[in-house]
Amino acid sequence: MRRAMLTPSKRADVMDVMVAARLRMGLFCLPLLALFVSAGCAPVVVARYHGDAPPTYGESLPVPKDPIELSIVVPGKDYLEIGELRGRAGLLYFFTTFDTASQAMLTPLRQIIPDHPEFFFVGIAVQPDARNLVEAWTAAIEPPLTIGYEPRETLTTARSPVGKIEGVPTTVSVDRYGRPVEKREGVLNASELARMLEDAAKIGATD
Repeated sequence: MRRAMLTPSKRADVMDVMVAARLRMGLFCLPLLALFVSAGCAPVVVARYHGDAPPTYGESLPVPKDPIELSIVVPGKDYLEIGELRGRAGLLYFFTTFDTASQAMLTPLRQIIPDHPEFFFVGIAVQPDARNLVEAWTAAIEPPLTIGYEPRETLTTARSPVGKIEGVPTTVSVDRYGRPVEKREGVLNASELARMLEDAAKIGATD
């Protein structure tokens, strides 16, 4: 039996349908999951990329000691160098565009970002097709923070400057020197995010 071959235009049409379906699925499931998060009883759901290891359910994970050197592409703008954000503590939020847990994390982020202008907040998509999906996802979701992707795709490897990303959502707090402080997988609530920020801000506060 011969396999049906898709022309480039047909493949593009299929990609458009897949993108729309992913966004619709996420938007349909998001309100229910977000309700638990805003209530402070967030179900910690982790979408894993590979391997059979169980999710860590929000436990703190090991992080490198060196300052983060990472370049991301912000659709419609240019490269953003994470190292250039030194001088302020902040949060890096690693996600995919197609899982509801990543989208649910936007609820606590929306709760804390307006009250913490002294910190930076950056979301980084961690998926092979990020270049094709991040701009559409950002337009549909309107996240409250800068969103980009890492074109070299090193974040799920041992070369990752924040330690290998094993699952999403993953949140990494960063101190004013650009060094990762704490790394946690899963959906966190606003209080947990605020605590991570406070701990990161304490480092070097008296320098």
